[in-house]
Amino acid sequence: MTIGNYDIDTWREADVALQRILDEEPADVTAYVSRLDLEPAVRECLDRLLRESQRSGVLDGNALVGSQIAHNELSGRVLGGWTLEEQIGKGGMALVYKARRPINDFEQLAAIKLLPRGMTGTSHFLREQEVLSRLQHPHIARFLDGGVDNDGTPWIAMELVEGSSVMRYVNDLPTRDTVTLFLAVVDAVAYSHQHLVIHRDIKPSNILVDTDGHPKLLDFGIAKLISDASETASTRILTPEFAAPEQFSGAPVSTATDVHGLGATLYTLLGNLPPQGRDGKQERHEFFKSLDPDLRNIIDKCLRENPQDRYTGAAEFGEDLRAWLEDLPVKATPESRRYRLKKWYVRHRAAAIGAALVLIAFVGGTAGIAWQAQQTQRHATTVAAQLAVLTELLSSPQSVARGKQVKMVDVLADADATIRKFLPEQSIERAELFSSLARTLTQIGAGEEAIPMWEQAISDLRVADGGEARYHSYQTGLAHAYLNVGANDEAREIADRLRLTTVPDSQARAIAELISSRAHRVTEPAVAIAMLDDLIDMEERVQWRDPAAEGEFRCGLLQALVDAGRSAQAATQAEHLLAWGSEAFGKEHSHTLCAYQALPVIYAQTGDLERAEKLAREGSEVATRWLGEQSDASFRMRHNLANILEERGSFDAAIALHSELLAIAPSVPGLTAADRILPAMGLAVAYQESGQYAKAEPVQIQVIEHLREEVGAAAPTTLIAIANLAELRIFSGDPGAAIDDATYAYQTLESMVGAEHPVTLFARSVLGGAHAQSGDLELAFSLLENLPDKMAAAFGPDDINVMNARLWLASAMIQAGQAEQAAPTVAEVYQWRSSHLGPDHPQTLATHEMMRKIRVGR
Repeated sequence: MTIGNYDIDTWREADVALQRILDEEPADVTAYVSRLDLEPAVRECLDRLLRESQRSGVLDGNALVGSQIAHNELSGRVLGGWTLEEQIGKGGMALVYKARRPINDFEQLAAIKLLPRGMTGTSHFLREQEVLSRLQHPHIARFLDGGVDNDGTPWIAMELVEGSSVMRYVNDLPTRDTVTLFLAVVDAVAYSHQHLVIHRDIKPSNILVDTDGHPKLLDFGIAKLISDASETASTRILTPEFAAPEQFSGAPVSTATDVHGLGATLYTLLGNLPPQGRDGKQERHEFFKSLDPDLRNIIDKCLRENPQDRYTGAAEFGEDLRAWLEDLPVKATPESRRYRLKKWYVRHRAAAIGAALVLIAFVGGTAGIAWQAQQTQRHATTVAAQLAVLTELLSSPQSVARGKQVKMVDVLADADATIRKFLPEQSIERAELFSSLARTLTQIGAGEEAIPMWEQAISDLRVADGGEARYHSYQTGLAHAYLNVGANDEAREIADRLRLTTVPDSQARAIAELISSRAHRVTEPAVAIAMLDDLIDMEERVQWRDPAAEGEFRCGLLQALVDAGRSAQAATQAEHLLAWGSEAFGKEHSHTLCAYQALPVIYAQTGDLERAEKLAREGSEVATRWLGEQSDASFRMRHNLANILEERGSFDAAIALHSELLAIAPSVPGLTAADRILPAMGLAVAYQESGQYAKAEPVQIQVIEHLREEVGAAAPTTLIAIANLAELRIFSGDPGAAIDDATYAYQTLESMVGAEHPVTLFARSVLGGAHAQSGDLELAFSLLENLPDKMAAAFGPDDINVMNARLWLASAMIQAGQAEQAAPTVAEVYQWRSSHLGPDHPQTLATHEMMRKIRVGR
């Protein structure tokens, strides 16, 4: 194998020489190199490596953080709010400290890695951090924070994993148990590859096993943070015993590079020895010969010198490991009829013995074997064709653009023609390939490109008679693609067909999501209610076998119940989900967090604000501890908490938290444009309810402008903001200006989500209040009569919106000459406002003035 003008052995010799220079740090590098007496080819390779390394000052004696800092010397230093404590690790290019920072009422722990000074550009470093923060996988140590200190030291805060090294953990494990544990790491790398992130430095020291026995992969993307930065960055970030050949030479890395690291790591876990030395030369130790031949073939395939000869990515590597664990044929072992029959025999040993006895009496058995061999050969041909399709796609000109990542849509641009080239006949295998690519395109938002692939997959499946379950799956995928491009009617037709079908739990999850998505887009309330009832009915029909699928279904159902305003049903569902999820998955899990997100909203709606605040605080702590302050889930939980503080009258705390969230919103990954406006909406309402009307109005106007631009003038979020502005103008003494806005918000919400939905009731009360304050008593009574009772059922009797509606109705009654009947209501609202808002609040004072006028009138 050659790279550039030289073979791999020449590059390896050059790398060994460079390692000596890095280890010894000679004062005069040029003289030191001359004394090495290298071959001309090796010397040229070394000179090229030195030029790359010297760009970052690696040899100047000051670049490495650890080269001049004593153990624990940095304890007490503060980086981005984190206080460094004791040093817990040290590598060739970094120091690792335990650190903590205060967040609300608790402290968050992290492992802070300090990287070499000057080895990254700040803008690049921060840009790459955003990519890493999106990696949310149970077997990847979470990225929490990062930055570049004033002295140029880059630092990264990662999840602090309490546990043991993977080498120590697997020391006494049988081979199959070690492979099973390692599969979780392979899945984590496959997940990162789907998100276009390559690890580049996979090795045992980057894997820890937590106290629950779950492996965690560390240092994701750190090599990329440094090596792709700028012209001043180092390009040689590798661990020789685990690095792929292309890393030694500086050639472009790919997913196959991580496959090499995974293979080398698995080799080491099984034999306690790395598969290669510091020069990168491989050897196979004695223990390796005792492994199962298929497992040896799998590892050998990972470690091949040419990247194209390895597995294309971690996902394909994982498939072969799973096949090995299940005694199925593996791709790493060449196909043969003998091999296939041998694997079948291992899986079905008892049945095979019985079959052998039967064959003694029945000569026709040989014909059966011949037929099975034909089927096996046909399947092998199909698998080879599938592999050829993927290989051609991944090596196509679209997949490489001067070594930079490109969009997956570009890579898959010619996928249809490539599939037909290698698989010209309709078959289940071709349908699966079309569906896999379609699913990928749908997930990345390329629904337009996914739709024809889904349609072709369905057509192939029908011709090949691929079964009902797979057909349901494809139909659901097609519907999601339709929703992706706004083709709601087409998606609804599919949902209507699927929702009445009894299906296994693996499909129930997808159909539930589809029905829920459709319900969010439907404009007819009766249809949305029918869909929700179908969802509830599905819960009773499905016999769950997969806890993860059940959790996703329950989360979708819970969200649909909350969106529909069914508080009682939602509360029951959420409490069950919280208890079940905590036991099944633990509190730090997406399914449990789903309940934490819903329960504060539900209890706030029913008036139990004390429990709502307790759960909101608990959920915020769980989310922030688990995912970090910059996660979208933590952001939403803290937004819920700010809203509840606001409802409880803790305005200063609510304003402070809304302001904090508003400041960090632009930097939180995963938020939509509408999500980033939420803190401003909350801030406007908090100003309004605290009586700071002059501060509230400009913020609310700006919120509405942003919402109209981002989500549309008729979106429910925009309409609620418009209703809030109308209410603000009532309180500030300009009810006439509120009527047009309140009318538009109320009528549009009524047509979209129904007359009885809580947000519609709120908008109706504001419109009634505007008419009452303007003296339009007939309209005020038509809107406000019986409304406070309906709002109390939706929001709780102690809610501020209920109190406002009651007072507006009382105001209309007073103007209509019914002051005596209105007096008890005014007195009750006065007592409520005095205790909740304070005696000097503008609304409290206005209510007191109403009481005075009633007394004077008597």
